[in-house]
Amino acid sequence: MYLKLLISGLALGSFYAIIALGFSMIFGVTRVFNLAHGELLLAGGYVAYVACERFGLGFWPSVPISVLALTLLGVILYRVFRVIKEPLELNTIVFTFGLVIALQNLFLIFFSADYRILTTPEWSTTIEIFNVSFTRGQLTMFLTAFISVSALYFLLRHTFWGKALRATIQDREAAGLLGIDVEKNSILAFLGGIALVGLAGPFFASFHYIHPTGGIEATLIAIIVTIVAGVGHVRAVIWAGWGMGLLENLVTTTLGAAFREGVTSLVLIAIPVSYTHLTLPTN
Repeated sequence: MYLKLLISGLALGSFYAIIALGFSMIFGVTRVFNLAHGELLLAGGYVAYVACERFGLGFWPSVPISVLALTLLGVILYRVFRVIKEPLELNTIVFTFGLVIALQNLFLIFFSADYRILTTPEWSTTIEIFNVSFTRGQLTMFLTAFISVSALYFLLRHTFWGKALRATIQDREAAGLLGIDVEKNSILAFLGGIALVGLAGPFFASFHYIHPTGGIEATLIAIIVTIVAGVGHVRAVIWAGWGMGLLENLVTTTLGAAFREGVTSLVLIAIPVSYTHLTLPTN
């Protein structure tokens, strides 16, 4: 039982890591605090749903379609964010809050308030390894997240662009003085973060019911994991995502699914309180 709980928690946490990496990259480089992150995830899910359910495509063909659609949307959003004035963090919070409402209403217009799910029957197939059974979907999500995060980690740690991007996250002005093309890094990081959301969207639609107001929880998860891990810390995002997935699975198993969102909210409340306590000066 405990091993099965561990496997399902790691699979869920791997999905959370993908969501949080997109949020972390965007905020770290562009300082855009995107409250519509979950709604963009829903958009990717709806794109995959339409591709599969209405055009007869399989799950995997819908993934690049979702990534491409979200990337094109990201180009538009980046141009809008460019004209937002300082203080950028505060103004982007206001703008993206309005974007949340706009996207929710668009989802409501085109898809109604019905709960929908991307049907992937093959993912319910049970696989048994070392006398432990888990679904093909759990294994697929875990491997996809692991490969994506590993590729991003290699890119950030072992390529010139990755080092320039990390320098931009740490100190934007100093990076510019050293000859790093900060603007180019901002565009690439923003589109890369949006593409990760597009990658996660089809998985979200195949494991969760999607509905117009279903993006709030995903945004909370992205914020929590990013705060715990620290902006730009790829490995820490993985550990934080896994920890969040294991915590939710433990709560769901022991207390019931009704307590899952409550625990997530309590974690979000506890983080700034804990950080404040840790940074208080001692007399």
